[in-house]
Amino acid sequence: MSRVLRACGGLAWPAMVLLAAAPAQADTGGLDVSPRAVERGGRVTLSTLNPGLLALTDSGGGVAVTSPAFAGEVRLAPAGKTAWEAEATVRCDVDPGTYPVEFEAPVEFDGKPVEGRVRVRADRAGVPEGCPAPEAFGAPPVLALTGGAAGALTAAGLAAWVAMRRRSARH
Repeated sequence: MSRVLRACGGLAWPAMVLLAAAPAQADTGGLDVSPRAVERGGRVTLSTLNPGLLALTDSGGGVAVTSPAFAGEVRLAPAGKTAWEAEATVRCDVDPGTYPVEFEAPVEFDGKPVEGRVRVRADRAGVPEGCPAPEAFGAPPVLALTGGAAGALTAAGLAAWVAMRRRSARH
């Protein structure tokens, strides 16, 4: 192997190490949401690398995160020296769209607010996984009226049939 090829090969590995480390450094301080797009009822993982969060921890050692898309309270918990993680469930009644994910108390990193975004996709066919079926909330009014009308017509038809049978039995 020539000296030139060896020199190029020797320079290539530091470049690969730097490229591999770049995404981890780019995420430092930000609030990452994974996956970025999810259906209603789906779960997302929140994570951040932010040493400044230690000052914001509550009595349970967590940091509150809010979003109009999330069902219930979400608290980031320590997952290392400066790493924080949590899981959140997307509400079943939220409309498709993009929603902010923010810390309950304002958090900054390098002078910029720390926040994330989650995109709620339109549902595929059927009820989203993890969401109750519409029947769980009661029948829609139209179906209740239709069912009531069908029951009334059935009862009227049965009464007419009984009356006709009695009349034919007398004759």
